[in-house]
Parts: sequence; structure tokens; C-alpha cells
Amino acid sequence: MMSHQVPSQMRTHCHSDNTAGRLTDNKLTINLGGLFRINRVYIWNYRNSGLDQLVGTHIYADESLIGTVIEATFYHNFMVSEGNPTYASHITLHQPLAKNIHVLEVQVWGSGPFNENDLFA
Repeated sequence: MMSHQVPSQMRTHCHSDNTAGRLTDNKLTINLGGLFRINRVYIWNYRNSGLDQLVGTHIYADESLIGTVIEATFYHNFMVSEGNPTYASHITLHQPLAKNIHVLEVQVWGSGPFNENDLFA
């Protein structure tokens, strides 16, 4: 899909709005459709532009910070500690810097869904 022969409207990727005045504080939020225990968030960086666009992006599971992108690589693997279980219904990528969120894919690994009134959630 990333070939230059494929029309850009058919390529699968996410790109935040970069119009004047909207370049900072970009967010991508994924609604998981229920409450899940999050084990891992795996992000595939967009390969046809600067890999450094994602550097500085914070990854949240609801309000809990899972990690921050600190280097320009093709993928980023954020593991959640078994000793500190995280339950969430949304995953958010937040870029506070003057850079776009430009990703190819975001994978969320976990288990669930769980009821919000479960004792462990």
C-alpha cells in the first residue's frame, strides 16, 4: 500500500491536521468499545515521511501515561507492566510539540472487555 503507484486517497494511514494554528496539541484517540486490560500498545510509524514526527508523542490508556516516543524508528512497542495493570476504554496518542501525528497503524493488545464495576478494574 505504500507504493507511489497507489493513489494517496487509497493509502491506509493517519495524518493529523496541519493547517495554520492547528499544528500543536494534535491527538489521535482510539475508542476500544469497552473496558480492556491493556498489555501493549504497538505503533507503526509512517515510512514515507520524517520518522521524527512522532518523537515527543505521549501514549495514554484513558488518563494513565503508558509511555513517550523518544526516538525516530519504524515502530514503537510500549509494554504495560504486569505488576501495574492498566484498564482503559480509550488509547490516545498526544503530540504536544509542533509536529503532526503521522502513523501507519496502532495495535492495542490486551484482554476483555470487562464490566466497569468489576473489583479489579
